[in-house]
Amino acid sequence: MSRTNLRPIAIFISTAFIGAFLLDIGAAQLTSPSMLTQGYFLPLVLFAWGVARMYVVALATLLAVRSHGAPIFSTIRNYLKISGRSMLFFLAAPLLVYMTIGIYILLLMLMQALDISALLELFNIPALSIEPTTLLIVSLAAAYLAGISVNSIAAFGEEIGWRGYLLDVLGQSVGFWRATLLIGVVWGLWHASAILLLGYNNPCKCIEGVAAFTLFTAALGIPHAVLTRHVGTIMPAISLHGTLNAVWNTTVIITKLPVELGASGVLGAAAWALTSSAIVMFLHLERKQRHDRANYYR
Repeated sequence: MSRTNLRPIAIFISTAFIGAFLLDIGAAQLTSPSMLTQGYFLPLVLFAWGVARMYVVALATLLAVRSHGAPIFSTIRNYLKISGRSMLFFLAAPLLVYMTIGIYILLLMLMQALDISALLELFNIPALSIEPTTLLIVSLAAAYLAGISVNSIAAFGEEIGWRGYLLDVLGQSVGFWRATLLIGVVWGLWHASAILLLGYNNPCKCIEGVAAFTLFTAALGIPHAVLTRHVGTIMPAISLHGTLNAVWNTTVIITKLPVELGASGVLGAAAWALTSSAIVMFLHLERKQRHDRANYYR
């Protein structure tokens, strides 16, 4: 990697990590029992913290792009590239989350570790007079709408950095696949302070939780990056990320396995690795068919 590339990457990484760490310290203080942020204020604090944390990555991107001397707005436009095709993939990409949940459930069944009783109990609301299963299905459908709307606005803050700037710069230096896996690991480690200070995605607040979540993001980062390269825009990665944030937490409560072995750990990583294999093969076939059609009509 050239020294020219190393300085902007160092600026990006240091800004993203330091900014996230400072936000995590602040959130840990505001959500402590001694502070008056419980009850109605707690969800608001956590929402603001989550969005701000995502946009720390966007800030890191702006500073890194500026250090290149490149025009900021045209660079961002280049990563977005909104078109009919990109919007089609934007709307289709969230379906991968539901597909992966299905794979994850199958893995739990093979391990005899599936238990949906707690999930159904969560959706058992007598006042609504709706069957828990029906309410669950409606909620899963609503998660798609959240994933492509408000959650995508939040996810843009991260994806402009991970699959936009960093994949672009690292991909030129070390190649696409190495860059994809490296970013997946960095992505997981970027959550370390949130896991250790706040129990984010793992209540144990332990190093094992960080390691398991990093394995998870390494696998999860593959479809994000593959779709970005295939379509030439971060749009599908944005909706994929947004829908994941909307619905993936339901996978935590369908098993009694520890989180580091389940949804945001080993089994979750295995499910996303299988999804990644499927999407790589599918996109390879789609690219081959488009190439064959182009040659046929010459």
